[in-house]
Amino acid sequence: YPVAGNPQAFQRVIDRVVAGVSCPVVAVRFSGTFRCERILVPFLFPFELDELLPILEAMAMTTQPRITFLHLLHHDSSKEEVAASDQELQGWLATNLFDTQTRHLVEAAESRLETIMQTAEYHDIVIMTAARRYGLNRMFFGSLSSSVVRSLSRPVLVLCPPGKPADSK
Repeated sequence: YPVAGNPQAFQRVIDRVVAGVSCPVVAVRFSGTFRCERILVPFLFPFELDELLPILEAMAMTTQPRITFLHLLHHDSSKEEVAASDQELQGWLATNLFDTQTRHLVEAAESRLETIMQTAEYHDIVIMTAARRYGLNRMFFGSLSSSVVRSLSRPVLVLCPPGKPADSK
């Protein structure tokens, strides 16, 4: 990600690259000292964890970090939904990254960006997936990963899953 310049122009480049390949694309925004001892992994949907798993396994093998998983639910999620998501995340962690030091949080967040920013204060790097929104959807609803990249003053690694943009059919 560029430190300065036009973020929309950079996003168009990423969209073109992602549309033309069959593998995930990783975009990194460097800021400050690059350390990987404390990793924050915010996510909205459980399937994102499987997409991020190869990167997290590689990081766990090379740096032996502490990884915090932050599942961000809709702000009006019930206590039962929070508990069910917590159980699901515990199950995923028991199957994956079981030999890595992890912790997990499930938050019914009023502002997902603010929650990530507050939690990221205690981490060296943020690793997350990019939204699957393109064109007008992205313009109206935004991209959480792009907002995180613009707002945080620490390294952010964003995984863009492969595939064609929805509006390029």
